[in-house]
Amino acid sequence: MGKYLELRGRVYWFKRRAPVPLKAKDLLLLDGVSTAVGKNGYVRFSLETASPKEAAALARKYAHLLDEEAKKRPRLLGQRAPLSKHPHSSEAIQAAADAMYATLLAADECTYETEAQKLFDGEEEVRDPDRFQFSTADLPPESLQGQARLLKQIAPLINFYLMQTTERGITDVSASLMPFADAFRRFVGAMELRKKSVHVPTPVLTSKPTPTEFSVTVLYDKFKAYQIAAKRWKNPELQDSREYGPIVREFIAVVGDKDVYQLNRQDAEKYFEHTMGRNDISLGTKKRNFSRIKAMLSYGRKKLSVPDITGPLEIETSYKKTHASYERFTPDELKALFHSEAYSASRFAKASHYWLPMLGLYTGGRLDELASLRVEDITEIKGVWCAFLSGDEANDGGKNQYAPRWVPMHKELLTAGFLAHVQTLRSEGHTRLFPELGDASRDGPGKRATVDFTDYRRSVNVGAQEGRSTKVFHSFRSTLISELIYRKTDDYMRHLLLGHATKNDDKFKDVHFTVYDQSDFDVDLAKKVIAKANFGLKHPKFVDTPEMVAARKRYSKKGKA
Repeated sequence: MGKYLELRGRVYWFKRRAPVPLKAKDLLLLDGVSTAVGKNGYVRFSLETASPKEAAALARKYAHLLDEEAKKRPRLLGQRAPLSKHPHSSEAIQAAADAMYATLLAADECTYETEAQKLFDGEEEVRDPDRFQFSTADLPPESLQGQARLLKQIAPLINFYLMQTTERGITDVSASLMPFADAFRRFVGAMELRKKSVHVPTPVLTSKPTPTEFSVTVLYDKFKAYQIAAKRWKNPELQDSREYGPIVREFIAVVGDKDVYQLNRQDAEKYFEHTMGRNDISLGTKKRNFSRIKAMLSYGRKKLSVPDITGPLEIETSYKKTHASYERFTPDELKALFHSEAYSASRFAKASHYWLPMLGLYTGGRLDELASLRVEDITEIKGVWCAFLSGDEANDGGKNQYAPRWVPMHKELLTAGFLAHVQTLRSEGHTRLFPELGDASRDGPGKRATVDFTDYRRSVNVGAQEGRSTKVFHSFRSTLISELIYRKTDDYMRHLLLGHATKNDDKFKDVHFTVYDQSDFDVDLAKKVIAKANFGLKHPKFVDTPEMVAARKRYSKKGKA
């Protein structure tokens, strides 16, 4: 059994001894779970799942949150936070109650949007937002006795929000905390209205926080909520758990989870030196980490008047030099890749093994764009067959605002039988062009495609045989760009076809939005530009072998398309 887990019946529970300085009866709120340290010093509550894998992931999360909660306690006043029945002013209590009301509404709104999208994406396990969990009928009556009962029921929430806004908790409830009871009743009433599809806006806390209200952790939570609400994060769970969360936690580990209004340039310089001193990540990764910390701090500056300390987080190196790890393929390397026995004798196990390198070379598409292509993305425009790359339905609109685009099919692809393969997929009822690649939770079809191509290029002795290589699938993109520049093709159209910004931004923005408008697409010029690419290669006709057909059938048996 995993760490911190206890199986009770068929459901797993979280169980862990509370870290010092947490003590028995201390109130806790761990990501929405209200609990307390037991008399025996353990924190225990149901994880509400019978899945060992899911339970293990939840246990790790709550263990981390418990450690973070413990870190806050001794930091407040030497050994322990000052706790008493009424240590707060009426203004502080009202501010904390208002923050509770706004935050709970925001959480419901965020969950509703996220889970609704999961439902439309075909996922089976969808969590109901808070609006379906609360009812005024479950609350104590609106009498003095009822208010007192309600305060005791929501004591963990009260403790949490007072700790967040004033860094002073409570050991028991008192009459001074009545604003919390009123705020919680308003929240439950709002949930019932939202359940009936009545719009109840989430209030914005406009008052500037006092210097003791916002740690870096709280700033990140607000930044995260804003990114989700503004729909700037395509996959909030992934963005939080893998893209931003780990970087912010590293920043906190270096400078401390201090008051954001006390952050200074020395903190930024300290984090810069720490990151630049790491030898386990590339320069490009370091620049990415700085960029994400700057995004959070910039949000704080614009929305909360947090001091601007982002100046030291700059690398005085051009982006091109930073990412010089991807080199174009030489003519000999292209021959090794495309004149191999696997191509000439049709010995590939999957159709994607044959087509993806060719598509990379003749469209310049990124691997995730090509691997996630749908059958309907191959369309005829004014007599020219084109592929629509980075559509919303394929890979969420691609890497940037310029990614969604049409690219004509090069004659080498057509001669090799690409359209016939598309028709085969359509007749078999597939919606994706390469169903055999699966759909990994983090990187989608591109994850399997990356592994496949790496194995293949190494098998023909192209690029490094171990570790990082300067010759990867992205090298096809560099190879095509270099070829088209050498052929003196139209600069503007070349940028459009590769999904890059151009110097003429206004003209470019008229063309690229979520969907690339065919009416603005000069397909004839685009075809002429792509046709200029000539690498002197001979490509054998594609053969859809029984092994390739079997690979697609295995995927279909898993219920995928």
